[in-house]
Amino acid sequence: MERDAFGGDPEEDLRLLAGRFAEDAVFRVRRVENEDGKLVCAAAFLDGMTDGLLTAQSVVGPLAAAAAAGRAATAKTLRTVVSNCELSRAKTGEELARSVMSGDTAVFVPGGAFAAGTKKWPKRGVSEPRGETVVRGPREGFLENALDNVSMVRRRLKTGDLRVEELSFGAATGTRVYLLSLRGRADERVRCELKRRLAGAPQREVLDSNVLAEQIRDHGFSPFKTVGVTERPDAVAAKLLEGRVALLCDGSPAALTVPYLFLESLQTGEDYYTGYLYASFSRLLRFAGFALSVLVPALYVAAVNYHQELLPTALLLSVSKSRQGVPFPTVLELLLLLGAFDVLREASLRSPGSVGQALSVVGTLIIGQAAVEAKFVSAPVVIIVALAGTTSMLATAVTGALIAARTALIVLTALFGLPGFAAGCLMGAAHLVSLDSVGVPYLSLRRTAAGDAPDAAVR
Repeated sequence: MERDAFGGDPEEDLRLLAGRFAEDAVFRVRRVENEDGKLVCAAAFLDGMTDGLLTAQSVVGPLAAAAAAGRAATAKTLRTVVSNCELSRAKTGEELARSVMSGDTAVFVPGGAFAAGTKKWPKRGVSEPRGETVVRGPREGFLENALDNVSMVRRRLKTGDLRVEELSFGAATGTRVYLLSLRGRADERVRCELKRRLAGAPQREVLDSNVLAEQIRDHGFSPFKTVGVTERPDAVAAKLLEGRVALLCDGSPAALTVPYLFLESLQTGEDYYTGYLYASFSRLLRFAGFALSVLVPALYVAAVNYHQELLPTALLLSVSKSRQGVPFPTVLELLLLLGAFDVLREASLRSPGSVGQALSVVGTLIIGQAAVEAKFVSAPVVIIVALAGTTSMLATAVTGALIAARTALIVLTALFGLPGFAAGCLMGAAHLVSLDSVGVPYLSLRRTAAGDAPDAAVR
């Protein structure tokens, strides 16, 4: 069985680590030898993962200077020679290899092996998240480095009550995940339940926060998400103050927050920086947009197919005239045109900026007008789809759930008329009432969990 623990001989310990990186072309070793050519100490690191200047000044330079001065580099004197502030002893080769792959420098001296913090790798600058732009408020978003993200949150919450816990996931990725909460504000039962789910989740490789979201979410088959996602540090700080618990995953700029309520889907980051009257009006407007996008297409199908008496005579005649020559039934018109609208929207999002804008203009103007003139669809259906598509933009956080609810309601209404419409609305309301997020009712108006004082049993 291959030896994994360090024995204290620098030559043998270095050989043990080098064997793990035998096929890695960027593995570098700096040996410090005495006049007899015997290895006194050594430093090993991965090129491109470490700060070369910091490694030279705080690790290799002091070791070489100590050797030149005749000082024996031992585990005892290493802490006085090396000026790096992050220095920890490694007990096994696997532990040290993990540190080296994270950007640390391995230091070998007689008596043991150590890891010195010299991390540095390319990263992008701080910028505003594209999907969460605001007119008022800060313009910075999270990065892919979880430690930088923790510092952004800590800069806004200068309190000793901020609790940061570190977890690790994946045998190959070793992804670090930080769990943030405010002592005295977050419900301890929510925090402990979240840690229990993370501990019991399948230990598969984690490359993005969405993998964690799928492991900890409630009601996995529901189209409504029960875990919040944001790329704004100010939003995470505000949610922590409201009693939420946040997860920051290394390698992902998106933070997860729980519990997540339905009303949060109708909020934006700018609501924190405007007056309560305007913010409340904006939220009501988004709720109205969500309701219109879901209900109006189904109501149109019910009125045209089953309940023509609900329409004024002039409007009914206009709709009937516009449908002359259209080969498809009303429900198929709606589903086809709504599907085309969603395809164009997705294509415009995935295309470069200028191409996406041109594609949206072509889709909404030229294709819609051509479809009406070619008698593929009727003009009222184009108006209904345009209204449903435009209002859906007011609630982009629940786009997937909105599309699923709207499609199901159209199908039920096409089969049974207004009774099917009413049944679909009741089933949707019952589904929302049955949901919860980490034990908190999904339709709750409370900011924190259902409990008040945390139980002593969960501490």
